[in-house]
Amino acid sequence: MTGSQQGAGLSAEQLDDLYNPDGDGEHPLITRAMWRQAVAQQDTVSGYWPWLAQMLSDDAASTVKPALTITEGAAPLF
Repeated sequence: MTGSQQGAGLSAEQLDDLYNPDGDGEHPLITRAMWRQAVAQQDTVSGYWPWLAQMLSDDAASTVKPALTITEGAAPLF
């Protein structure tokens, strides 16, 4: 299972429980920033967790680029 498919098959409520135990959580690769972009582009009117569940269930996660890509040999940012 790839990182973006973590949580595949779970409901929005289950994803919320898994990734958001203390509030303000998100999937490790399919982020709230990506959801906000989808909202801004009028691709969804759903909240983050229902949108994430749909992304994962549609197997759309395989076409989603990670929020951050680390390039081998890249200098650290800190």
